[in-house]
Formats: sequence, structure tokens, C-alpha cells
Amino acid sequence: MQASILLRYPKVSAAVAELGKEQADKLEITSEAVLLQVSRMAFVDVRRLVDATGKPIPLHLLPDDVTAAIQDVVIKNEGGVQTYKVRLCDRNSALDKLMKHLGLYEKDNRQTGNAIGELIAAVHGGGSRLPTKE
Repeated sequence: MQASILLRYPKVSAAVAELGKEQADKLEITSEAVLLQVSRMAFVDVRRLVDATGKPIPLHLLPDDVTAAIQDVVIKNEGGVQTYKVRLCDRNSALDKLMKHLGLYEKDNRQTGNAIGELIAAVHGGGSRLPTKE
């Protein structure tokens, strides 16, 4: 609660923003890097986890764009056989983030809104019978 009150002061808000920018610069976090990571999660091709015979490719040999989409790996050794289970990042969440970034929801809502408005106008002969506030 105190933080939200302090952030109302322009000097405090500017100082926090500057510290965040400095940290992002040190870690080389850019909007391009974030978008690249999210796009890797959204568009990973699971066929690239295996070779032409269907055998899993060892983790250290997977391409960077594939490993970027991996959320976790469970490695098991049973009876002298090593297996691993790979869980990918949530593709739907990544796609949702990209759609929001690209403004696709807003575009879709405008299109839907216009279609509904046109339908109402056509049904009521150009006039609306919906109640309005005056």
C-alpha cells in the first residue's frame, strides 16, 4: 500500500523507472528479446524434439529456439535405460500475449461491434428500438 502511495510522486516514479531501465540494460532485456522468447514458446515445432526415426534428440543438441520453449525436463534412469519427459511452455498463453501485443483483440472487437451494429440497423430499418440514456 505504501508503495502505491509513493509511486504517485513524480520523482519517486521516475527513480523507480530509471532503476528498472538500468537493470534491464544490464541484463540486456529488450522488448525484442521478450517478443522473441514468447514467439518461440508460441510457435515451437515439437517434431524438432526427435530425429527422423522418432528417437528423442539429446537435450544438449536441441536448437536454442526449441529449448527456449521447454518449461521443464524430468530425467529418469530405470533398468539402465535413461528416459526424459519434456514439458513445453503453455502455447495458448504465449499466443494470447502475442495477440494482445499486436492488438488483435481490439481489431476483432471493432469488427464484431460493427457487424452487430449493422445487423441491428438492418433489422430495425435503420432505427434502433433499444433504450438510450438521455
